[in-house]
Amino acid sequence: MVRKAVPQETQVDVLAACRRRCAICFGLNRDTGIKRGQIAHLDRDASKASFDNLVFLCLEHHDQFDSRTSQSKGLTSDEVRRFRQELATWIEHEYHPPTPGISDRATPAFAPQRATIRENSAAEIIVNLKAGTPSHLFFEKAKDLYIGRWTREPGWQVIVHTLPSKRSEDWFCIFREVGTGPIIAASTVQDLYSLRLGDSVIVNGRISDVSPVDSVILEDAVIRDDNVPFP
Repeated sequence: MVRKAVPQETQVDVLAACRRRCAICFGLNRDTGIKRGQIAHLDRDASKASFDNLVFLCLEHHDQFDSRTSQSKGLTSDEVRRFRQELATWIEHEYHPPTPGISDRATPAFAPQRATIRENSAAEIIVNLKAGTPSHLFFEKAKDLYIGRWTREPGWQVIVHTLPSKRSEDWFCIFREVGTGPIIAASTVQDLYSLRLGDSVIVNGRISDVSPVDSVILEDAVIRDDNVPFP
């Protein structure tokens, strides 16, 4: 294995995306403190220096992640990858950088990269999950491939299947995908009062669940339609 130096620009992207928070500290303990640490390779292959294969870890967790042990179950690449995505989601929705003072210089902002699926429809997701997958492994495969990830822009064309309702601070609506049939349930902060049964809209968001009965649930959804105001 030939070690490949991580390009300086990629290092900046990795560090800025996580704001120097350790993915494992966050994943295990929801620790959002800034750490002294290093950039680790998720697949432990130092020849792969792409953004997607890199994660910032504190010194202790970097040593733990890179160690090999036969006595206990070590941290897996997929586990740390999931922690990294959870941290990115927290930063996107909860992190509020301090306002620079007169003598401070603001750090350039880099939005954390969203883990985005390649599928262009909910139907594709259902087909991929059912293909060669035993029913008892459906949810495990869905969790690994889709849950927590975002749909691609601009989204999926759907029609209103059930009139929207407001639950707590969110609006909730059920759609049926145009041309393919899967049900898509979406929660959003947008006001969906103007929607009517049969309206055609485009929806995208973060996948929170996939059911073997041909339905996908989206959180943080964005509904695009001339009559639906953006949040």
